[in-house]
Amino acid sequence: MHGVVWNLNSSFDREALGQVNSLAIQAENKIAKILSERTKLTEEEVRSHFTQGEAKDCQFALDKGIIQQIINPIIPPNEKLLSFNFT
Repeated sequence: MHGVVWNLNSSFDREALGQVNSLAIQAENKIAKILSERTKLTEEEVRSHFTQGEAKDCQFALDKGIIQQIINPIIPPNEKLLSFNFT
């Protein structure tokens, strides 16, 4: 989990930066509200996870109601498996 992140490669005046920051805060509040309504996480827990910047495992997601089950994928023999890593 992470909060709303903006990677800006331009210079902005203080007013524009304030507007971008305000939009990010509004988006995080909306995400926290939705997740708290649909999972076992409180809004405070969601906001805390936004700032931690750490990955959570499947068991965490299952325990908190983010996912309903954990299953192993079934890949037929001789099928191509593609893996993408974006950095």
